[in-house]
Amino acid sequence: MTAISSLAEFIVRRRFWLLLLMLALVGAAGYGMSKLKLSTDLEVMFHPDDPQLALYDVQRDTYARDDNLFYIIGPKSGNVFTRETLALVEELTEASWQLPYAQRVDSITNYQHTEAVGDDLAVRPLVEGAQLLSEAELASIRETALHEPILIKRLISEQGAVAGINITMQ
Repeated sequence: MTAISSLAEFIVRRRFWLLLLMLALVGAAGYGMSKLKLSTDLEVMFHPDDPQLALYDVQRDTYARDDNLFYIIGPKSGNVFTRETLALVEELTEASWQLPYAQRVDSITNYQHTEAVGDDLAVRPLVEGAQLLSEAELASIRETALHEPILIKRLISEQGAVAGINITMQ
C-alpha cells in the first residue's frame, strides 16, 4: 500500500472527525482575525522611551500643522462654466501641486466624477481639456457640479458664479 492510498484511506475513515477539526480550525482562525488591527501610527513602531520618537514628537508639536490656501475665482460674467474660466481653474490646480509643502489640491476641475458606462464605472476628473470643451460638455459639467453636494458651498457657489481651489499644506 502506498503512502497516498494510506492517506486517502485515513481521510475516508475519519472524514467526520476531520470535518469537525477543520470547522474548529476555521472558527479559531476567524476569531483570531477579528482581533487583527492595522495602525498607521508611527508610535506603534517604536518603544515609548525611544529618544528618536521623543524628538519626532517635539518636532511635530513645534513645526507640523496643516494650513490651507484657498483661491477664489469669480469671473465678471458670473459664470465659471466657460472655457476660459475652467481653463484657468485647471491651470491653477495643476500649478498648485508645485507649491512647497502642498499635500492636496481640490478644485472642480480635478474632482473625481463617477459615471456608469454600461456595466462599468468610469472615474475621471470632472473637467479635462477645458479649452476644447463643446457647449454641450460645458452644460453637462455645470449640471453635474451644481448637483454635487460635495462641491456646493465648498468649491463652487450654489449658482456657479464663483469657484475655489483649496490647497492643503503641511
